[in-house]
Amino acid sequence: MSQKNKPNTKRWNDDHPTKIRIRVVGHEEYTVNVSLDMRVTQLRKMLELATGIPYNIQRLTYLDAAELVDNSTLEDNDVVPGGAIDLLVWPTWSNLVEKAIMGQIAEIMELGVCYDIPFSSPITDYMDNETKMAWIEKRAFVVLCIGVHQENVELCDNILPLVKNRNTRTPLGRTPLHIAASQGKSDMLKYLLDKGFKLHAKDKDDKKAIDLASLFGHPESERFLFMSAWEELREKIGSCQKKKETAKSMKKEETVSGNVSSFKGSHTNPEEKPETMVKKLSTRTSFKGSPTNPEEKPETMVKKLSTRTSKKSLKKKRQEDVHVDEMEEEILSIDEEIKPVKDVCPVIGSCQNSDSFRQYLLALKKQCRNFGYTASLIDDHLQWLDNVKYRSFHHNPVISENIG
Repeated sequence: MSQKNKPNTKRWNDDHPTKIRIRVVGHEEYTVNVSLDMRVTQLRKMLELATGIPYNIQRLTYLDAAELVDNSTLEDNDVVPGGAIDLLVWPTWSNLVEKAIMGQIAEIMELGVCYDIPFSSPITDYMDNETKMAWIEKRAFVVLCIGVHQENVELCDNILPLVKNRNTRTPLGRTPLHIAASQGKSDMLKYLLDKGFKLHAKDKDDKKAIDLASLFGHPESERFLFMSAWEELREKIGSCQKKKETAKSMKKEETVSGNVSSFKGSHTNPEEKPETMVKKLSTRTSFKGSPTNPEEKPETMVKKLSTRTSKKSLKKKRQEDVHVDEMEEEILSIDEEIKPVKDVCPVIGSCQNSDSFRQYLLALKKQCRNFGYTASLIDDHLQWLDNVKYRSFHHNPVISENIG
């Protein structure tokens, strides 16, 4: 196994670390740091990130090949320092997982990951088309998770078109982005973001990819995700400003058209002015007013018609303005959040090192105070920067050893 594929598990239990071995489907062997009071279910959650194999298809065995019970601890199962736990998968997954670890793309495509390639098993024979398609996509997603962990770009290129939903997750709520971040695979993080995976997706423990990069001690991946989040925010600012300009122009056009069309004249000539109508009605010798009031004067009748028309125009205008008002309300809510950022020159992309980025954050903090905003968020980022810088000098990046 290459050095770059070594799993990162050190920071899961730092209190009383104990080294044990994990043999993955008989092909890879890792040494990981755990504590003997760790429950089996916790170990399985950790190994989802450390191996790329989803939690729900794992089977952990020790010594006599009996499956370890989730609620038991490693000590309950007599696991000793240096002991070897076998990570197996359920029989329906074993061949697929094995081929995915080995990167055998041609064989993988014939194992029920593609609807266009015939595949039959005792399970699929009883499935309808909809259920079978969901089952096939689930298998493709498992291969993708393993491919991301192995940093096998060629395998990911072949599997990604088969995983149409970029929000597909493991039972623990994790996306391939979480797996890549936990193992410090920055190139794979960029690859996944370019392919449309969500940067801010959270797992069931409410952790984003950047949180896992920090938890496992990968400052480079953490900084890359942090900068990607800022770039995404900057794009959001540009989109917000365009929406706001569109909303303003729409409201301006509606106001102008409303003023012009508040009076629509007679039925024969919609553009006719009230004065002209009064003159015409006054010159008619047979004019006897409205049916309800034969003595009604032309001026009064025209005034009523004008008022009625303007009310209809106002009602229509209010209905048409609902969408514009909702759009502007949404823009304003976003605008309040990003106002301090908009007033600082866009130097996010030009920050090449931690010192220049610190200067940018300090400038941003000053702008926040000028606009009356609390700078707690900026303080958090500065603290994050200090932690990253500290870890880059003092944290040992070696998480586990390959002893296979």
